[in-house]
Amino acid sequence: MRFAVVCSILLGALVSAAPIASPAASDNASGLMSRSEVVERSGEQEELETRAAKLTLAAGKATYKGRATWYAQDGNAGSCGKYNRDSTIIVAVNSPQVNGGSHCGRYVTIMNTSNKKIIRARVADECPGCGYGSLDLSTAAFKKLGSLDTGVLPIKWQWS
Repeated sequence: MRFAVVCSILLGALVSAAPIASPAASDNASGLMSRSEVVERSGEQEELETRAAKLTLAAGKATYKGRATWYAQDGNAGSCGKYNRDSTIIVAVNSPQVNGGSHCGRYVTIMNTSNKKIIRARVADECPGCGYGSLDLSTAAFKKLGSLDTGVLPIKWQWS
């Protein structure tokens, strides 16, 4: 009973605190967001996700240092058995840390230590040629951290 009362109070507080949209507050009479507003908000969302990733990276978990390289999927399944596109944000973990495939599907948070850009990527493959602490990123993941022309980036990362 107490739980229901607390939930009712919290729900009431949320409803009363929620802003009410009015057509006057928008440029169009329908009250719907324009394409430019959607694009602007998606940029804000990406910034918030980056901030959240930074907080996660700094949360005191074990942090690994190495280098990031990139690879193309070329229509091949990774060692985790799934086919991914080059546009998918995925990573191949070095053999010493891949733990026999038990990390397939887990996420890592990766920071380029040169420019402080951060991404979160899903483990989808193993990188036999990568040293301990190093990762091989999909082209899309690598582009979010730096230029493909660079080829190699200094990184630190954590399991998310």
